[in-house]
Amino acid sequence: MSKLYCYCRRESDNRCMIFCELCTEWFHFECVGVVETNIPKGAWYCKWCERIRKVKSSLVKTFHDELVEVKADLTKKFNEEVAKVRAESNQQVCIQQEVQRLQQQVTVLLEEKRDLINQNKDKEYLLLQLKNKETAMVTSEQHNNELIEQISTLKQNFSQEKQQLQIALERSNKEYESAKIGLAEATLKLQSMETAMLAFEKEKHVLQQLSQDLNQEKQRQERDLEILAKENEELKEKLAAARKRGRLSLSQKI
Repeated sequence: MSKLYCYCRRESDNRCMIFCELCTEWFHFECVGVVETNIPKGAWYCKWCERIRKVKSSLVKTFHDELVEVKADLTKKFNEEVAKVRAESNQQVCIQQEVQRLQQQVTVLLEEKRDLINQNKDKEYLLLQLKNKETAMVTSEQHNNELIEQISTLKQNFSQEKQQLQIALERSNKEYESAKIGLAEATLKLQSMETAMLAFEKEKHVLQQLSQDLNQEKQRQERDLEILAKENEELKEKLAAARKRGRLSLSQKI
């Protein structure tokens, strides 16, 4: 079965035809009003597709216009919101600055209050000192009278102690003189003792020398005794040997 084309839904019959770029359909020249001497250049569209393109173009244009309007509205609203936010931000900054200023004022007022309290305390302290001074002046007169009495008493005691010290000083001078005499006597005794010690040292040295001589003599005598003991042993051995020889000779004679 042959393929059908165009609006007329007939075969090509080897007639000239044109191609629609949108619906991809072939159309006869005479059916679409195209002549061979005036063939359109570029893309060609049938009447149905042309209507579709126009409607589509209109819709696209309408959509584009609406999109532009919406974008403009959104931009306007966004700018308004940004302006509001900036205004609110500026207002918040102003409020913060005002709060800081008020805080600074409160701080200054508190410092002034502290200064006033300190000044009041200083004044109270000065008044208290004045009262204390007045009380001290009243009591100082009484104290001065007491001091005068104490000074007079101290003078009397001092004179008495001075007399006692003079007596004690005289006594100590006498004791010093007697101690000085005793020291001289002790010095003489010490010198005599030193002389005696020197003599004792000399005698001790002589005795040590004699002791050494006696020890040497004792050692010499001990050596002599040892020699005599050895000689005595030798004599005993010789005597025993002689007796033994005499017995042997006697037994031989018998």
